[in-house]
Amino acid sequence: MDALELLHQRRSMGKLAGPAPTAEQLDALYRAALRAPDHKEMTPYRFIEISGEGLDRLGELFAQSDYQANPHIDEGNLDAARKKP
Repeated sequence: MDALELLHQRRSMGKLAGPAPTAEQLDALYRAALRAPDHKEMTPYRFIEISGEGLDRLGELFAQSDYQANPHIDEGNLDAARKKP
């Protein structure tokens, strides 16, 4: 399968679930990402991995951000924001 065919057949996934990629799989993904075309040599210089308790903290940041944008937001939407990551 060539690259163009892969792009045409790709689909977005909803919320991902475990198991997470292994360290070896992540390393292969990072190496591939660093080789992808980067217009005007704007190569990414870092990747951020968030897992475990960090996902809970990220969800809380999402909820805080939503609340700051709309102090009248209902608790259901805040809970949804907490569950995003």
